[in-house]
Amino acid sequence: MRPSSSDTAQGVDSAPSSSTLKRRSIGPLLWLIVLLVLVGGAIWWFGATRETAPAPTATAPTDPVASPPAKAAQTNGQSQAPTASSRTRPVIADRDARMAEGMPQPDYPGEALRAGEGGTVLLNVEVDAHGEPSQISIAKRSGNRQLDRAALTAASKWQFEPAIRDSEAVTATVQIPVEFSPQ
Repeated sequence: MRPSSSDTAQGVDSAPSSSTLKRRSIGPLLWLIVLLVLVGGAIWWFGATRETAPAPTATAPTDPVASPPAKAAQTNGQSQAPTASSRTRPVIADRDARMAEGMPQPDYPGEALRAGEGGTVLLNVEVDAHGEPSQISIAKRSGNRQLDRAALTAASKWQFEPAIRDSEAVTATVQIPVEFSPQ
């Protein structure tokens, strides 16, 4: 069917022109090129910035190292060689739990300070394998309830270095004296 003369006179054209076809086909092609450039750039970026880390090696800690006892099993008169895991794992000397450095002193209760009261509170602190205080109790009281409470509150916020037994962090109890002096 051909367009009538009235359709042509009004500017209605049933067939799209070649410039319209070019504009429609360039849009998706342009997006495809942009997408390919972005994907290629991402592959290049992540491929170029990724570095392979060397395999970790076991190093001896700076703490004193205890030598493991000789545990050579005798089988038909021959001794067994140590396994690979026992050779690579550093042996750390046993130690008791201890308070980490830089822990704040307890706040001196104002009422006890004004009254000039002082004393020493001896705390039993159970330290878990992560260095957190898990249970705190008073081994010896100071004679002032406010001082005892201040020591308990402060100890609950402290960090510790856990006890070490057979190169493993373990739960242990440590006694810590907390001294209050009104001077």
